[in-house]
Amino acid sequence: MKPTTAIRFVAILIGIGAVIALVAFAVSLGGQGTGGSERGSGNPFSALFPFLRGPEDSGSTQTPDAGGDERPSGPVPRLRQVTPNPVSGARFTKDSVIRYIEKETGHVYDVKPDSFDAVRISNMTLPGMERIVWAGDTRFVAQFVVEGERVENVLGVIATTAPEAAMTVAALPGFDRAAASADGKTLLTVTEAGDGARVETIDAERPGSARLIMSSPTRSWIPHIGGRDLLIATAPSAGIPGFLYILESGRPGAKVVGDVPGLMVLPSPDGRYVLYSGNTESMVTTAIYDRNSGVTRTVPTATFAEKCAWFPEGEPRVFCGILKNVPRVDAWLLGLSSSSDDAWLIDPVSGISSRVFDFTTEGGISINLVNASVSPDGKYVIFQNKTDLSLWSLELVPR
Repeated sequence: MKPTTAIRFVAILIGIGAVIALVAFAVSLGGQGTGGSERGSGNPFSALFPFLRGPEDSGSTQTPDAGGDERPSGPVPRLRQVTPNPVSGARFTKDSVIRYIEKETGHVYDVKPDSFDAVRISNMTLPGMERIVWAGDTRFVAQFVVEGERVENVLGVIATTAPEAAMTVAALPGFDRAAASADGKTLLTVTEAGDGARVETIDAERPGSARLIMSSPTRSWIPHIGGRDLLIATAPSAGIPGFLYILESGRPGAKVVGDVPGLMVLPSPDGRYVLYSGNTESMVTTAIYDRNSGVTRTVPTATFAEKCAWFPEGEPRVFCGILKNVPRVDAWLLGLSSSSDDAWLIDPVSGISSRVFDFTTEGGISINLVNASVSPDGKYVIFQNKTDLSLWSLELVPR
């Protein structure tokens, strides 16, 4: 055998051995998960992605203290920082408990609005979640950005009744954007592909059930769900007319809202109302459209739609962080400009808007408010400060 041939033969053997070792390593890692997790099924998916790691300890799910930060004592103030740590996502459960996911670790915590005591309910380590799309209290889509641009998605299910920390994870398609229905059963996703995009639906209880709804030469669709309606909107850009459509027969159908520069939308949970905002070079406008009556009511206190949240009961009341300054919507979305907000309640039917809290004067802090959510009982709101992704809560009606 020639020397060069021998060298090649040895190199091939080494390569085959490395592949076998890698597969064995992946399978061994896949078996280190907690009870009920897909990681414990021997599925190498979780081992091959560095953001899917097992729990850091084997202690009980009900673990006090969130992230090790000092817990204050005494009565809970009206405005309080739930956690200073960056949060990937947060929501109120049906029992008006704050549930949030810590960005650094992926650990899930529960805390009551009137208590400082946080309880860790899952300790599976899923660091670096860029965005959370909640599909109910215990189910969520976690989106990760891999290698700076590729989006990886997993479906997480929190087993809150398990005796030990448990959360299952399952792979989802690599879509770029997603919206969930109010009941958490349906996901509407947009995947940028080549010179266009695919719009699909996924049954949240069956992660492999993606169904193509529309192929489009437009890449920048933003998915929304309002009641039973699947909606898509054009991406907001200051001064550029935007549109919101109902998806019909595999294409954009009836126009819901349109020809609004810098359009940003927020459909109500039952789909009857659409809160939307517009942005030009020098101003922001906000309005609420009643799809049943066809009436549009302008909100005198203007802000971006992404700074608002619908009340679960008593539509069309909304909570909004109202802008004190006017950044361009695209620059604000990209983090190139900031805003300082106040907390307001808006009732467009009565025409009444009222400021409920001045963050700067009363709270001594500047808040760039995003990802707001109102509790089912209507007493509290939670939101993040876009500046550092910390989580805050505000009692809407002071005691």
